[in-house]
Amino acid sequence: EEERYEEESGGLFDNEDNSADWGNANVLARWNHVYSKRLFSNLSLIYSSYNLDIDLNEEVGDPNAVHTESVLYQSGIRDMSLNLDFDYYPSPVHEVKFGANYIYHRFNTGQLDKKVEDYFIIEGEKVLAPSGNIDESKSNDPVYASEFRLYAEDDFTIGDRWFSNLGLHLSAFQVEQSIYTSLEPRLSTSFSLTESLALKAAYSRMKQYLHLMTHSGMGLPTDMWLPVTSTVKPQYSNQYTIGTVWYLNNSFKFNLESYYKSLHQIYAYSSGTDYLSANNEWEENIELGSGQSYGLEVMASKTSGKLGGWIAYTWSKTERTFQSP
Repeated sequence: EEERYEEESGGLFDNEDNSADWGNANVLARWNHVYSKRLFSNLSLIYSSYNLDIDLNEEVGDPNAVHTESVLYQSGIRDMSLNLDFDYYPSPVHEVKFGANYIYHRFNTGQLDKKVEDYFIIEGEKVLAPSGNIDESKSNDPVYASEFRLYAEDDFTIGDRWFSNLGLHLSAFQVEQSIYTSLEPRLSTSFSLTESLALKAAYSRMKQYLHLMTHSGMGLPTDMWLPVTSTVKPQYSNQYTIGTVWYLNNSFKFNLESYYKSLHQIYAYSSGTDYLSANNEWEENIELGSGQSYGLEVMASKTSGKLGGWIAYTWSKTERTFQSP
Protein backbone atom coordinates (compact mmCIF):
# COMPACT_ATOMS: atom_id res chain seq x y z
CA GLU A 1 0.00 0.00 0.00
CA GLU A 2 1.35 3.44 -0.92
CA GLU A 3 0.63 7.05 0.00
CA ARG A 4 1.93 10.06 -1.94
CA TYR A 5 1.74 13.74 -1.17
CA GLU A 6 3.10 16.64 -3.21
CA GLU A 7 2.81 20.35 -2.54
CA GLU A 8 4.53 23.34 -4.19
CA SER A 9 4.01 27.03 -3.52
CA GLY A 10 6.18 30.06 -4.21
CA GLY A 11 9.18 27.95 -5.12
CA LEU A 12 8.89 25.86 -1.95
CA PHE A 13 8.06 22.17 -2.23
CA ASP A 14 7.14 19.31 0.13
CA ASN A 15 7.00 15.81 -1.34
CA GLU A 16 6.23 12.60 0.56
CA ASP A 17 6.23 9.02 -0.69
CA ASN A 18 5.32 6.40 1.93
CA SER A 19 4.63 2.72 1.42
CA ALA A 20 4.01 -0.44 3.43
CA ASP A 21 4.58 -3.87 1.89
CA TRP A 22 3.69 -7.09 3.67
CA GLY A 23 3.19 -10.66 2.60
CA ASN A 24 3.44 -14.38 3.33
CA ALA A 25 5.29 -17.22 1.68
CA ASN A 26 4.70 -20.92 2.39
CA VAL A 27 6.25 -24.22 1.31
CA LEU A 28 4.55 -27.50 2.27
CA ALA A 29 5.55 -31.17 2.00
CA ARG A 30 2.98 -33.75 3.12
CA TRP A 31 2.88 -37.54 3.51
CA ASN A 32 -0.34 -39.44 4.20
CA HIS A 33 -0.50 -43.02 5.45
CA VAL A 34 -3.36 -45.47 5.99
CA TYR A 35 -2.69 -47.95 8.80
CA SER A 36 -6.12 -49.57 8.70
CA LYS A 37 -9.76 -48.78 7.98
CA ARG A 38 -9.91 -46.97 11.32
CA LEU A 39 -6.54 -45.18 11.58
CA PHE A 40 -4.98 -42.59 9.26
CA SER A 41 -2.04 -40.20 9.66
CA ASN A 42 -0.80 -37.03 8.04
CA LEU A 43 2.83 -35.87 8.36
CA SER A 44 3.58 -32.30 7.23
CA LEU A 45 6.77 -30.25 6.99
CA ILE A 46 6.06 -26.55 6.53
CA TYR A 47 8.23 -23.49 5.99
CA SER A 48 6.53 -20.10 6.27
CA SER A 49 7.62 -16.48 6.38
CA TYR A 50 5.93 -13.15 7.03
CA ASN A 51 7.55 -9.80 6.19
CA LEU A 52 6.60 -6.19 6.84
CA ASP A 53 8.52 -3.36 5.14
CA ILE A 54 7.67 0.28 5.87
CA ASP A 55 9.36 2.84 3.62
CA LEU A 56 8.96 6.54 4.48
CA ASN A 57 10.47 9.28 2.29
CA GLU A 58 10.19 13.07 2.47
CA GLU A 59 11.84 15.88 0.52
CA VAL A 60 11.32 19.55 1.41
CA GLY A 61 13.06 22.75 0.36
CA ASP A 62 13.43 25.19 -2.47
CA PRO A 63 15.54 25.30 -5.66
CA ASN A 64 18.65 26.23 -3.64
CA ALA A 65 18.40 24.19 -0.41
CA VAL A 66 16.89 20.73 0.13
CA HIS A 67 16.27 18.52 3.17
CA THR A 68 15.61 14.81 2.55
CA GLU A 69 14.75 12.09 5.02
CA SER A 70 14.20 8.39 4.38
CA VAL A 71 13.35 5.62 6.84
CA LEU A 72 13.14 1.92 6.03
CA TYR A 73 11.74 -0.35 8.77
CA GLN A 74 11.69 -4.14 8.40
CA SER A 75 10.32 -6.90 10.62
CA GLY A 76 9.20 -10.46 10.08
CA ILE A 77 8.88 -14.07 11.17
CA ARG A 78 10.48 -17.26 9.81
CA ASP A 79 8.93 -20.56 10.91
CA MET A 80 9.83 -24.17 10.31
CA SER A 81 7.22 -26.61 11.61
CA LEU A 82 6.62 -30.34 11.74
CA ASN A 83 3.06 -31.68 12.24
CA LEU A 84 1.92 -35.24 12.87
CA ASP A 85 -1.87 -35.69 12.91
CA PHE A 86 -3.94 -38.85 13.35
CA ASP A 87 -7.59 -39.66 12.65
CA TYR A 88 -8.98 -42.66 14.51
CA TYR A 89 -12.50 -44.14 14.25
CA PRO A 90 -12.89 -46.65 17.12
CA SER A 91 -16.68 -46.95 16.64
CA PRO A 92 -19.46 -45.41 14.55
CA VAL A 93 -20.23 -42.87 17.31
CA HIS A 94 -16.66 -41.67 17.92
CA GLU A 95 -14.25 -39.74 15.70
CA VAL A 96 -10.93 -39.16 17.50
CA LYS A 97 -8.22 -36.75 16.36
CA PHE A 98 -4.83 -36.47 18.06
CA GLY A 99 -1.34 -35.39 17.20
CA ALA A 100 1.76 -33.33 17.88
CA ASN A 101 3.28 -30.17 16.48
CA TYR A 102 6.71 -28.50 16.71
CA ILE A 103 7.59 -25.01 15.41
CA TYR A 104 10.98 -23.32 15.37
CA HIS A 105 10.54 -19.53 15.24
CA ARG A 106 12.93 -16.79 14.22
CA PHE A 107 11.61 -13.28 14.87
CA ASN A 108 13.04 -10.13 13.35
CA THR A 109 11.58 -7.65 15.83
CA GLY A 110 12.83 -4.58 14.02
CA GLN A 111 15.58 -3.26 11.74
CA LEU A 112 15.75 0.47 11.01
CA ASP A 113 17.75 2.17 8.25
CA LYS A 114 17.65 5.97 8.44
CA LYS A 115 19.21 8.53 6.14
CA VAL A 116 18.97 12.32 6.48
CA GLU A 117 20.61 14.77 4.08
CA ASP A 118 20.76 18.56 3.93
CA TYR A 119 22.34 19.97 0.81
CA PHE A 120 22.58 23.09 -1.31
CA ILE A 121 22.47 23.52 -5.08
CA ILE A 122 25.45 25.68 -6.02
CA GLU A 123 26.10 26.32 -9.71
CA GLY A 124 24.08 23.25 -10.57
CA GLU A 125 26.00 20.93 -8.24
CA LYS A 126 24.88 19.21 -5.04
CA VAL A 127 26.90 20.29 -2.00
CA LEU A 128 26.21 18.59 1.35
CA ALA A 129 25.72 20.75 4.41
CA PRO A 130 28.60 20.55 6.92
CA SER A 131 26.35 19.07 9.66
CA GLY A 132 22.97 17.45 10.22
CA ASN A 133 23.47 14.50 7.86
CA ILE A 134 22.68 11.00 9.15
CA ASP A 135 23.27 7.58 7.62
CA GLU A 136 22.72 4.86 10.20
CA SER A 137 21.32 1.39 10.65
CA LYS A 138 20.00 -0.08 13.91
CA SER A 139 18.37 -3.39 14.64
CA ASN A 140 16.79 -5.30 17.48
CA ASP A 141 18.39 -8.60 18.30
CA PRO A 142 16.57 -11.51 16.62
CA VAL A 143 14.52 -13.71 18.94
CA TYR A 144 14.61 -17.50 18.57
CA ALA A 145 11.95 -19.73 20.10
CA SER A 146 10.60 -23.28 20.05
CA GLU A 147 6.93 -24.16 20.35
CA PHE A 148 5.54 -27.61 21.16
CA ARG A 149 1.94 -28.81 21.13
CA LEU A 150 0.08 -32.04 21.87
CA TYR A 151 -3.66 -32.39 21.32
CA ALA A 152 -6.50 -34.89 21.40
CA GLU A 153 -10.22 -34.46 20.74
CA ASP A 154 -13.23 -36.67 20.26
CA ASP A 155 -16.39 -36.02 18.26
CA PHE A 156 -19.03 -38.34 19.69
CA THR A 157 -22.78 -38.83 19.91
CA ILE A 158 -24.93 -40.01 22.81
CA GLY A 159 -28.15 -41.49 21.53
CA ASP A 160 -29.94 -39.70 18.73
CA ARG A 161 -30.07 -36.22 20.26
CA TRP A 162 -26.74 -35.42 21.92
CA PHE A 163 -23.68 -34.41 19.86
CA SER A 164 -20.43 -33.30 21.54
CA ASN A 165 -16.78 -32.52 20.99
CA LEU A 166 -14.35 -32.85 23.89
CA GLY A 167 -10.70 -31.88 23.50
CA LEU A 168 -7.54 -31.03 25.36
CA HIS A 169 -4.46 -29.16 24.08
CA LEU A 170 -1.11 -29.06 25.88
CA SER A 171 1.47 -26.53 24.68
CA ALA A 172 4.89 -25.22 25.66
CA PHE A 173 6.92 -22.28 24.42
CA GLN A 174 10.64 -21.92 25.07
CA VAL A 175 12.20 -18.47 24.53
CA GLU A 176 15.40 -17.00 25.92
CA GLN A 177 15.69 -18.49 29.43
CA SER A 178 11.93 -18.94 29.96
CA ILE A 179 9.50 -21.79 29.33
CA TYR A 180 5.74 -21.14 29.27
CA THR A 181 3.19 -23.96 29.36
CA SER A 182 -0.55 -24.11 28.86
CA LEU A 183 -3.34 -26.64 29.33
CA GLU A 184 -6.32 -25.75 27.14
CA PRO A 185 -9.62 -27.66 27.51
CA ARG A 186 -12.32 -27.35 24.86
CA LEU A 187 -15.91 -28.52 24.93
CA SER A 188 -18.81 -28.02 22.55
CA THR A 189 -22.17 -29.75 22.68
CA SER A 190 -25.60 -29.61 21.11
CA PHE A 191 -28.86 -31.22 22.19
CA SER A 192 -31.91 -31.68 19.99
CA LEU A 193 -35.06 -30.76 21.87
CA THR A 194 -37.18 -31.76 18.87
CA GLU A 195 -36.50 -32.72 15.28
CA SER A 196 -36.47 -29.03 14.34
CA LEU A 197 -35.04 -27.28 17.43
CA ALA A 198 -31.61 -27.69 19.07
CA LEU A 199 -29.63 -25.95 21.79
CA LYS A 200 -25.84 -25.63 21.71
CA ALA A 201 -23.07 -24.42 23.99
CA ALA A 202 -19.28 -24.31 23.96
CA TYR A 203 -16.29 -23.38 26.09
CA SER A 204 -12.64 -23.02 25.10
CA ARG A 205 -9.48 -21.75 26.75
CA MET A 206 -6.70 -20.55 24.46
CA LYS A 207 -3.19 -19.23 25.06
CA GLN A 208 -1.23 -17.36 22.41
CA TYR A 209 2.52 -16.87 22.41
CA LEU A 210 2.53 -14.14 19.73
CA HIS A 211 1.23 -10.62 20.25
CA LEU A 212 -0.31 -8.60 17.42
CA MET A 213 0.89 -5.02 17.89
CA THR A 214 -0.97 -2.34 15.97
CA HIS A 215 0.16 1.26 15.61
CA SER A 216 -2.41 3.85 14.51
CA GLY A 217 -0.05 6.80 14.18
CA MET A 218 0.04 6.61 10.37
CA GLY A 219 -2.42 5.77 7.65
CA LEU A 220 -0.55 2.71 6.42
CA PRO A 221 -1.09 -0.77 7.88
CA THR A 222 1.55 -1.40 10.55
CA ASP A 223 0.46 -4.61 12.27
CA MET A 224 3.43 -6.51 13.66
CA TRP A 225 3.68 -9.90 15.35
CA LEU A 226 6.02 -9.91 18.35
CA PRO A 227 6.86 -12.91 20.55
CA VAL A 228 6.66 -13.44 24.26
CA THR A 229 9.97 -13.01 26.07
CA SER A 230 11.24 -13.33 29.62
CA THR A 231 9.33 -10.15 30.51
CA VAL A 232 6.43 -10.17 28.00
CA LYS A 233 3.96 -12.87 29.05
CA PRO A 234 1.60 -14.93 26.84
CA GLN A 235 -1.94 -13.71 26.33
CA TYR A 236 -4.83 -16.04 27.07
CA SER A 237 -8.61 -16.04 26.82
CA ASN A 238 -11.68 -17.94 27.98
CA GLN A 239 -14.61 -18.02 25.57
CA TYR A 240 -18.21 -19.08 26.33
CA THR A 241 -20.83 -19.56 23.63
CA ILE A 242 -24.53 -20.43 23.75
CA GLY A 243 -27.05 -20.60 20.95
CA THR A 244 -29.97 -22.29 19.30
CA VAL A 245 -30.79 -23.66 15.85
CA TRP A 246 -34.31 -23.91 14.45
CA TYR A 247 -35.31 -25.67 11.22
CA LEU A 248 -38.57 -24.70 9.52
CA ASN A 249 -40.26 -26.98 6.98
CA ASN A 250 -36.92 -28.60 6.10
CA SER A 251 -36.21 -25.54 3.97
CA PHE A 252 -35.20 -22.75 6.32
CA LYS A 253 -32.58 -22.68 9.05
CA PHE A 254 -32.42 -19.98 11.75
CA ASN A 255 -29.35 -19.68 13.95
CA LEU A 256 -28.99 -17.47 17.04
CA GLU A 257 -25.66 -17.41 18.87
CA SER A 258 -24.05 -15.24 21.55
CA TYR A 259 -20.55 -15.30 23.01
CA TYR A 260 -18.43 -13.80 25.76
CA LYS A 261 -14.62 -13.81 25.79
CA SER A 262 -12.34 -12.64 28.61
CA LEU A 263 -8.91 -11.36 27.51
CA HIS A 264 -5.86 -11.50 29.78
CA GLN A 265 -2.26 -10.28 29.50
CA ILE A 266 -2.76 -8.37 26.26
CA TYR A 267 -0.27 -5.73 25.16
CA ALA A 268 -0.30 -2.51 23.15
CA TYR A 269 2.22 0.20 22.33
CA SER A 270 2.47 2.89 25.01
CA SER A 271 0.95 6.23 24.07
CA GLY A 272 3.41 8.34 22.10
CA THR A 273 5.78 5.45 21.36
CA ASP A 274 7.86 5.75 18.21
CA TYR A 275 7.75 2.09 17.25
CA LEU A 276 10.17 2.75 14.37
CA SER A 277 12.96 3.40 16.88
CA ALA A 278 14.80 0.10 16.81
CA ASN A 279 16.70 0.43 20.08
CA ASN A 280 16.61 -3.13 21.46
CA GLU A 281 14.12 -1.95 24.11
CA TRP A 282 10.76 -2.53 22.45
CA GLU A 283 9.60 -4.49 25.51
CA GLU A 284 9.80 -1.29 27.55
CA ASN A 285 7.54 0.60 25.12
CA ILE A 286 4.40 -1.49 25.58
CA GLU A 287 1.59 -1.55 28.13
CA LEU A 288 -0.03 -4.55 29.80
CA GLY A 289 -3.81 -4.78 29.82
CA SER A 290 -6.91 -6.93 29.93
CA GLY A 291 -10.27 -6.85 28.23
CA GLN A 292 -13.45 -8.53 27.20
CA SER A 293 -15.33 -9.16 24.00
CA TYR A 294 -18.97 -10.12 23.55
CA GLY A 295 -21.48 -10.26 20.77
CA LEU A 296 -24.56 -11.71 19.11
CA GLU A 297 -25.06 -13.24 15.69
CA VAL A 298 -28.35 -13.95 13.90
CA MET A 299 -28.44 -15.91 10.65
CA ALA A 300 -31.24 -17.15 8.42
CA SER A 301 -30.68 -19.42 5.43
CA LYS A 302 -32.66 -21.33 2.84
CA THR A 303 -31.13 -24.76 2.37
CA SER A 304 -33.34 -26.51 -0.15
CA GLY A 305 -35.29 -25.81 -3.29
CA LYS A 306 -34.25 -24.09 -6.51
CA LEU A 307 -33.47 -20.82 -4.77
CA GLY A 308 -31.07 -20.74 -1.82
CA GLY A 309 -29.18 -18.15 0.15
CA TRP A 310 -28.56 -16.68 3.57
CA ILE A 311 -28.64 -13.40 5.45
CA ALA A 312 -26.83 -12.62 8.70
CA TYR A 313 -26.36 -9.83 11.21
CA THR A 314 -23.56 -9.63 13.78
CA TRP A 315 -23.21 -7.22 16.69
CA SER A 316 -20.01 -7.31 18.74
CA LYS A 317 -18.07 -5.13 21.14
CA THR A 318 -14.52 -5.31 22.49
CA GLU A 319 -13.29 -3.39 25.52
CA ARG A 320 -9.61 -3.20 26.53
CA THR A 321 -7.94 -1.45 29.46
CA PHE A 322 -4.17 -0.88 29.75
CA GLN A 323 -1.90 0.04 32.64
CA SER A 324 0.52 2.88 31.97
CA PRO A 325 4.11 1.96 32.81
